[in-house]
Amino acid sequence: MDIKDKWVWITGASSGIGRALAIEFSYHGCNLVLLSRNIAELEVTAGKCNPNIKAIIQSIDLSDPTSITGAVAHLRVKNTPLDILVNNGASANVQQQKGGGQIAVITSLVGIIGSPKRTSYAASKHALHGYFDSLRAELFNEKLK
Repeated sequence: MDIKDKWVWITGASSGIGRALAIEFSYHGCNLVLLSRNIAELEVTAGKCNPNIKAIIQSIDLSDPTSITGAVAHLRVKNTPLDILVNNGASANVQQQKGGGQIAVITSLVGIIGSPKRTSYAASKHALHGYFDSLRAELFNEKLK
């Protein structure tokens, strides 16, 4: 899949894996929508990205459905396409209006193998694996662009 000039939306892009993915995607020629509650850190992320791509910083609180729908509505007004969603921060309720695209979900090995003193964390990661495995099965026969 050629990803140059695609729009990649990354939740949790203000630090860690999200920041690293943003930088990497930018140097593959992808335009970015950097999503997080921490605008100052999103600006740091954007500053580390390839200066030849477009990057939009958008505040979002993934624990607040109103924040999610507001952010998505704001990005739609800007005609910002969603080609690839990297769901690094938490689960986001984003519909792919173009009828195609990719979703990448960042979880943890604990989502496959449980460990002591990580019960709640393991439960949330197992839920993500179950949800997206089921979604993949449901969409298996769909023609993705």
